[in-house]
Amino acid sequence: MLLATRPTSDRSWRPRKADLFRAAGLAITILVTSGSAWAQGDDLLRMKDGRELRGRVVSERFDRLNFSMRRGASTSIDWNDVADIDYHAPQPYSDAVALHSAGLWKDALDAFSTVREIKDLRRPLQQETLYYVALLRKQLGDLQGATDGFRELLEDFPTGRYLRQATRGLVLGLLAQGQTDDAAAVIGRVESDAKTLLSDDRLAAEVVLLHGKVAQAQGRLEEARSRFADAEANPALQPWDRADASLGVARILEATGESEAAEQRYRNIVEGDASPLVLAAAWNHLADVRLEAGRQARDASLITDALYGYLRGVVLYVPQAGDSHDEFHRALAGAAQCFEYLSQLATDPKEKALNRRRAADLRQRLERDE
Repeated sequence: MLLATRPTSDRSWRPRKADLFRAAGLAITILVTSGSAWAQGDDLLRMKDGRELRGRVVSERFDRLNFSMRRGASTSIDWNDVADIDYHAPQPYSDAVALHSAGLWKDALDAFSTVREIKDLRRPLQQETLYYVALLRKQLGDLQGATDGFRELLEDFPTGRYLRQATRGLVLGLLAQGQTDDAAAVIGRVESDAKTLLSDDRLAAEVVLLHGKVAQAQGRLEEARSRFADAEANPALQPWDRADASLGVARILEATGESEAAEQRYRNIVEGDASPLVLAAAWNHLADVRLEAGRQARDASLITDALYGYLRGVVLYVPQAGDSHDEFHRALAGAAQCFEYLSQLATDPKEKALNRRRAADLRQRLERDE
């Protein structure tokens, strides 16, 4: 040590103030560095009660996460108590998350593909990365890629944090591709692998809803109607999902000839809280009924009512990123048909030509989107 290099009896040598400050600064640096060696690798857990916990996320299950505190104590924390997590992560991961937050989805997907190649990436970050990859593929409209991504996430983390999202994404992706048996098999595996987690009311309700969608796709309408009714009545299901279940019941009522009951359900849906996709579907049905009545009666007012219904699916309730465009296409085609009929009924040549041109514009738009 520096002070031991000079004889203590030599009173001519005394440490100057500058030396003392430098030595003190060095000591503080050593203490802070050694004390923050853990802190530099900390995850920051923000709790809903305002607390902030520093440590390391060890694993993330569907219902809770395991967290190792700075002093070595480990604890299990319910997700309902967690507001947010800042992970101590490699810079490429942080950059990828920032790109997604900025809405640069293609760049974010490329960045997460790089993150996947990082050696010894922590398991919680592996799970987060797989989720982002599947989500980004869905947002970019890559149905097959998203389906594959959700399958990989579910296979690698069958009881993980994103169990609900992975199950839904995979089942709906398979149904969109007509693979109904595979979709049914996925639900069966989830019910087996995550059996204890089905005590979560929301997860259990969403599985019932997915059962209904599979049964409907396979033509088992009575079973589908029962599943949808059970899901709709379950308060654990989110409002948008309950509206989705009600839409399922309405479609089955319509298919089995109970048109009045179906129409009442469609009206209830458009007056309530539902996703844009569900609202577009309900408005399209109500417009179909109005359009047919107006066509038969050659009533321009009824056809105009139908037009306004279809236009809601063209302008207001458009598909969100990754959503099916089926109802959007149905709305475009319906609105075009309305303008065509209005053109036929119009007596003024200018109005007739204008409506015909509007119909042609909508059909061109439909062709571009298909």
